[in-house]
Amino acid sequence: MFTIEMLPAAHGDCLWIAYGSVRNRRRILIDVGVAGTDRALRQRIADAGESCEIELFVVSHCDADHIEGAIGLLKRPPRGVTFKDVWFNGWRHLPAGPRRRLGGVQGEMLSTLLCDLGLPWNRAFAGGAAAIIDELPSCPLADGMKLTLLSPTLEELRRLRPKWQQECAKKSVVPGSVESGREALERHGRRLGE
Repeated sequence: MFTIEMLPAAHGDCLWIAYGSVRNRRRILIDVGVAGTDRALRQRIADAGESCEIELFVVSHCDADHIEGAIGLLKRPPRGVTFKDVWFNGWRHLPAGPRRRLGGVQGEMLSTLLCDLGLPWNRAFAGGAAAIIDELPSCPLADGMKLTLLSPTLEELRRLRPKWQQECAKKSVVPGSVESGREALERHGRRLGE
């Protein structure tokens, strides 16, 4: 069995993918929409039962309509939810070198939450960037599910770095600093669904 649900996420995205048998349901979560849209997802997690293991949580990129709901979800994780891996390219994954509402600041907040919660981060990529290096990476998940990463390349991540720095500088956030990320979470908490 394989289902894909598009959960309400305002003008953003929130995809809930379920696969496997009824007895052994596996889940993949992709993005969580804007601030406050994590409510529908929280209900979906509650409907899954007392414990809800998510095989893979993908935050595709840090535009606000993909990442803000993820920050709200992780600031107050639902009881019983666990994540086997989280794919997200934070500051530390952007190679040095030479969009719409890009959220470098939101990226720092999510990075801080991943660190503070001790969640597995880009485990399928040995903690490095979830990116195409020489060929399309194929990542096996439980029960025979296999995902192939189609984007980004390291060059695309490299081009993101100056914009990320610029967005962080506007809000006095230091890229790569967990402490600075915590301060940003405190300052922007209400706007992100607290």
